[in-house]
Amino acid sequence: MFKIIICLLLFGASVFCKPLESDFEKVENICGISPALEKYGTNNTDRTLEGPVSKLGDWPWVVSLEFGCTATLISDKWVLTAAHCVMISGVEVLVEVYAGSINTGEGQKLVVKNITYHHLYEYGGPHDIALIEISKVKFTDKISPICLSSKLTNSPKNNSIAVGWGLTWDGHESEDTGLLHEDIIPIRPWKHCKHYNETKELSDTEICAGKVVGH
Repeated sequence: MFKIIICLLLFGASVFCKPLESDFEKVENICGISPALEKYGTNNTDRTLEGPVSKLGDWPWVVSLEFGCTATLISDKWVLTAAHCVMISGVEVLVEVYAGSINTGEGQKLVVKNITYHHLYEYGGPHDIALIEISKVKFTDKISPICLSSKLTNSPKNNSIAVGWGLTWDGHESEDTGLLHEDIIPIRPWKHCKHYNETKELSDTEICAGKVVGH
């Protein structure tokens, strides 16, 4: 049996399990519900998806930002994303946020109230995380939050599911389709990433994940 970790990788990261007790509104009964999870269950542990387009409603917590970034709805008032998605050349920008669509920049526009990013973040470095405060959003079958965990385990026996917008890769970089894609990304041991990133210092706030070409 493999555990499912919903990873945003370039987009952010969250873990599927019991929600974290916090100042956020409790969402135990509605978070993390997705019809797509059945196909990633224990009967399909060897399944590898080559980045197919997601179905509407499969990932109701995944929202898009106007500059092509992906973010995650974690409550009815907060969205989690990468700091580099809300900063350009070191300057904070006010982004537009859309939910309930597999098309980037479409769906229900969420009202942004405030943006907070990690105070130690520098472009290209660790601490690449930000919170976007929004006006309270009404949950539907296509808009609902992910579950948060108090612990992120980096076990190489786990698989993650990467979901987001952007460029795909099939031997060469493709054009951005503007559609939400998903794929299984295996969690790797730390030594794997150190081998492929000898010049980059890895942080304990990061996880090692990715496919090996030819595997």
